Amino acid sequence: MVPVMMNARSRGLFMGILTGLLSIGSLGCEDEAIETTQAVDETEPAAELPEPEEPVRESMFDAEGNLRESGESIVGLALPMGLQHERDAERRHIYSIQAPIQKVAAFFGPRLLTGTVDRIGDGAVYRGATIEGSPVRVDVSILQTGSRVRVEVTELPPMPENPPDPEELMREWRENMHRLD
Repeated sequence: MVPVMMNARSRGLFMGILTGLLSIGSLGCEDEAIETTQAVDETEPAAELPEPEEPVRESMFDAEGNLRESGESIVGLALPMGLQHERDAERRHIYSIQAPIQKVAAFFGPRLLTGTVDRIGDGAVYRGATIEGSPVRVDVSILQTGSRVRVEVTELPPMPENPPDPEELMREWRENMHRLD
């Protein structure tokens, strides 16, 4: 910024103009303030607005503390409330939930029919399980990952309609073993 040299007369004129402009501007503001005040005074008192209601969030747990069904399912397997979809890969569906792992395992256990259950810590892996009313067989793993529980449902490929003959399988196995030697 370049300093401007003013004599006393120029400085007095400049200050007078500046003061006048500020006075005019402030008068306009006062008028608006008066009009606004008058408008408010003429209206009736504002009715109290009702407080916004919070949406009712249904609990993930029932009265006994068990996870509740969400109404959603994957390959016929009911999913609990609070389960969040993470991603899908070929025949794999991965979810997570913020709930005690024992509650998650207790939700899925009765819904899976299998003879093979591998316990891993407080979690479990149900292998080759069937679901009532569904022809699909699945592996379901319920494992603790940090503060969340990971639920992975893997659809197993269907059994072949015409399985190979056991003698044919043994013959192929012997041939493959012979090639390795």
